[in-house]
Formats: sequence, C-alpha cells, structure tokens
Amino acid sequence: MTAADRAPGVDLAREPDFQLGGLLVCPSACRVSGPQGEQRLERKVMEVLLSLALSGGATVSRDQLIDACWGGRIVSDDAVSRCISAIRRVAVAHGGFSVETVARVGYRLRVDEPAPRGGAAAVASRQTAPFPPFREPLLAVLAFDNLSDDPEMAFFSEGVSEEIQQTVARGADLTVIGRTSSFQFRGADKAAARIAKVLKATHVLDGSVRRSGTRVRISAQLVECSGETTLWSESFDRDLTDIFALQDEIAASVAAALKTAFAPTGLSEPIDPVAYDLYLAALRARENEFLVNPATLNSAIKLVEQATALAPRFAGAWAHLADLRRLDLRFGQIQPDAPTLPFAVRRAKVVDAAEMALSLDPGLGRVYQVLGSLAPFGEYLAREAIENKALSVSPNDPGVLHEASQFVADVGRIHEALGYVRRAHELDPMSVGAASWFASMLDAEGRYEESRPLWDRFRVLWPASDLVAWNAVASAASNADWLRFEDLVRAIRKDGMYNVPMRRLVWFGRNLRDPDQASMKAALEQSRDEIARSGSAPLDGLTSLYRLGFKDEVFDLID
Repeated sequence: MTAADRAPGVDLAREPDFQLGGLLVCPSACRVSGPQGEQRLERKVMEVLLSLALSGGATVSRDQLIDACWGGRIVSDDAVSRCISAIRRVAVAHGGFSVETVARVGYRLRVDEPAPRGGAAAVASRQTAPFPPFREPLLAVLAFDNLSDDPEMAFFSEGVSEEIQQTVARGADLTVIGRTSSFQFRGADKAAARIAKVLKATHVLDGSVRRSGTRVRISAQLVECSGETTLWSESFDRDLTDIFALQDEIAASVAAALKTAFAPTGLSEPIDPVAYDLYLAALRARENEFLVNPATLNSAIKLVEQATALAPRFAGAWAHLADLRRLDLRFGQIQPDAPTLPFAVRRAKVVDAAEMALSLDPGLGRVYQVLGSLAPFGEYLAREAIENKALSVSPNDPGVLHEASQFVADVGRIHEALGYVRRAHELDPMSVGAASWFASMLDAEGRYEESRPLWDRFRVLWPASDLVAWNAVASAASNADWLRFEDLVRAIRKDGMYNVPMRRLVWFGRNLRDPDQASMKAALEQSRDEIARSGSAPLDGLTSLYRLGFKDEVFDLID
C-alpha cells in the first residue's frame, strides 16, 4: 500500500517501527533515534515522514500528503512546507536519507542505503520495492563560449549560461553544481574527465553562444563524464525575445537525455531584449565588488531598475533588484541621486522588489531569504519560518543552504548548520565562502582534527583570500595550537596579507596564550572611549575582551 492508496488520516498508533537509513523511526511514539541521539517529532511531521516512507521511493504530491495527513482538509502550502523542512532537519542531523523536491509535482524520499532487515521489514513489505542504493546524476553547467564577432559580448554569453544553469537546476529533477565552481573551467580545462575529478560531476553541459542583433544561436551538448560520451547535442536559432522559452527547451532536453523529470518554469513569456541586456550587464558585478566599490553597486541597481521598467514581469530582474537593494541597505551605500532617503523608505524598496519577484515566481528561494534578512535579529521564529520556506522551494541551491546554515548557527544549532553548509560545499566546492564556513562549523563543533587539514587545503586553493587566512589563524588560536598559529602568522606576513583585521586577531591570539595586562587594559580603555564618543562599539572587539577575561567590564560597557 502506498501513501496515495491510504484512507484519509494516518493512524500512527498502529504503525510498526522501521529503519530509515541509520535512523530508527517509531511512529507510535513520534520519535526517531539515530547517531545523534533521540528526537521527538510533532505529530504532523511524523505523519508526513511516514507517508513519504510508504511511497517506496515514488514521488508523493502535496495533494496526496494533504489527503493522508490532514484528511483532505484545506490547509496552506506553508503547513506542508513546514513539515518537509522539519524532516530535512532530521536528515541533516542524522544522515542516511534526504527529501527531494520534484518541481511542481511533490516530494520524494531517498535513502542512501537499503534498509536493514528487522523493524524495517514491516514497511518494506508494503512497498512495491525496497529503497535501492542511489547514485544521482550530478550536473556541471559550464560557461558557454562566446562566438560573437564582438568580444564585448562575453558578458552576454556568460549571463545566458548562468540563466540556463539556474533553469536546469530549478526545473529538472537532478542536482546541479553551483556556478561559482562550474564557471571556473575554461578552455582546455573543460575536459569532462577533469571536471569529474575536481567537482565529482557525472555529466557536463557545455556549449557556445553567438549573437547578432536580436538573434541568438545557442549550441549545447550534454556529455557523460566517465566515458566522455555525448548524450545529446543541438543548436537553437531564436529571436532574443524568446530567450526564456529557449532556456526551458534546453533544460527539458537535458532532463530527457538523463531520463529525469522536467517541470517548465512558467517564465517563458517574451521579454524585451534591451531589458535582458540590462539585466545581464548588472550580473557582471558580484557582491565582493559591491563591497569594495559602492559605485559599482549603485550602477548595478540603476541597470536593473531600467530592466524592470522595460519588462515589469521579469521575475529574475526583480529578484536581483531586491538583493542589490538589500546590500545598499545593509552597508549604508546610499545611491548618489537619492542621498536623503531615510532607512525606512530604502527598506520598503527592498520589500517592494522582493514581493514583486515572488508574485511572479514563488519558487525563488533566495528572495525569501532577502525578506528574512530584514527581520529584527531577535525574531528567530519569524526568521526561521522564512528560511524554511526558502529551503522548501530551493533545497539544492548552495546559496540558500549556506545562508540557512548561518541562521541556524546564530541560534546555536551547530550540528544542523554543519549539515546545511556541508551540502552547500558539496554542490559548490570552489566557493570560498561555503568552504570557509564549512571548516568554521567543524571548528565550532569541536572537530579540529577535521578542520585543520581543510584550512591547509583552502590556503593552497585560495592563497590571496583574506577570509581563508583570517579564519585559519582564528582556528589555530581557538584550539590553542600555538606552534601552528605562529607558523601561519609568519606565512601571512610573507604573503603581504598582514592587514588591520589580521593584526587585531594576532594580538588577541597572543594575549589569549600569554596575557599582557597592560595591553589588554589599554584595549579596554579604548573601547570605553569609543562608546563615550559614539555611543557604540564593535561587537567583535567586546567579544574579544570578554574572552580575555574582562567579563564584568564588558557587561558594564554593554549596559
């Protein structure tokens, strides 16, 4: 019997215990037990988990879940999404299984290994087949080559490649590596065997873009890595107004070649080519550039505002505009032509863009997180509801996973944070942000023997990264590995990376090892002077003083 065949309502009291990966599930007690201990689940969460387990690995629609778990009553989409997010947290904490979203269809439970005999047999006997071991396709979408006569069209080619990557990731029932990693492979490095080795990809989608006026030709080929065999290739000649329909067509062809499901994104209506060009031009600048150069951020905002004015139903442009406005709001980089706008007005502009994007396309997980970032820091329940929504619609987006990891770390759920960022790092292994946060969460969980070699590896991969250098030194100091601490400091001095934040960290580390009372008291007085002068003080500075022993003094300063 499957979840779809059951009578409305799940009777947990009559359900036998069963094994799910390495997890023992006890429906009657609403309890799971696994490597990380015992955990109780809400009744509805257990009912949804059971319904998915009884499906035998088949996809279960939202309607089927509502029939089985809510007796067919009318409930909001958030009720189902909340339960799915809770189950995913269990999967992250204990491992052994995952819940996959099948776009616009429903959910599917995947188990990493066959369930052992015993308690699981009761469930397995009611399934059409036991869960098989699963080796899912892992697709790397590369930056397509620019074949246009104008070298300046390279930005257009890369932008189209990124849009295809996102379309495949959202619409097809497969896992796609993040662009930060896959777009690093150019020229001779595009060999499928190399990408399989570095990114663990099973398949590669590559191609070329040639543009002439408002006409575009895109050639694409899907290659299976192990045998370097071309599974599918085709060329498409289209007017640029049909670019979204073309992205859907390519994604559907990839899904068909891999025999996976593809759900159209619903975004394939014609678009003004000028608006699309403006949008792609804005994508050329990335967040780290915005932080270094506020003028770049202001320019990108203006480009996307023009794009949304020309194409008011362009969901991706509204989503990008919301994110850019969030950066402007967060870092205080007010646009030169509107220097007097108050904070509340600028915040409202972020909300307006985000809500417009979601009204056009509710499947934009990162946009939910834009809205969540606007909530006051202490409103944890409201922020978590938004994070869960983002994860429910974008469960394999490395950016969404990374941000969700940072949120749960903020509230002290370090093991869960490690699970999310581990997945983000797997999907985007060349992202320095995800890699650094992954190693930091290992440190936070007390797993220094695992984090230490990672910091060494990341220092080789990103020798010029201040983020990696700072965190590697902080890791050594936090774990009192003083020989390594001094070795790292010497190497960083030699590399010319001994900047102000690094000097402060080294001062903190050396005082943590050998307290210099005069130096520490001088730092305390400096914080007092700063608070007296400005009414505020850097949180990291107060945290350092607290860890150096000035506990009462720091709380007096906070008061």
